[in-house]
Amino acid sequence: MNEWRKEMTTYKYIVDERWGFEDADCFESNWGEEDAEYVAREVAGNYYSESEGTWEWNESISIQIFKEDGTSLGVFEVGYDLEPQFWVFEEKPAQRSSPC
Repeated sequence: MNEWRKEMTTYKYIVDERWGFEDADCFESNWGEEDAEYVAREVAGNYYSESEGTWEWNESISIQIFKEDGTSLGVFEVGYDLEPQFWVFEEKPAQRSSPC
């Protein structure tokens, strides 16, 4: 069940087992531990913004999420897709055409 909370919960995470738990980064989320997939999604967004271009769009990473006491909530494989962004502007006013 998705449970969005008003209070923040602090989690720790490691990426691709590059570090041990003692070197894990902290992350705060409104999601409870029963919604660890949502926490992993938020962590991925945070990691992406902090990765300074080292996370390529066509690769996935493993993120392990922990409670503050060190209990693992799981390991999640996370990737992202590039979505096209469209912009539109009108070059010239529309011309009236005859009905079809």
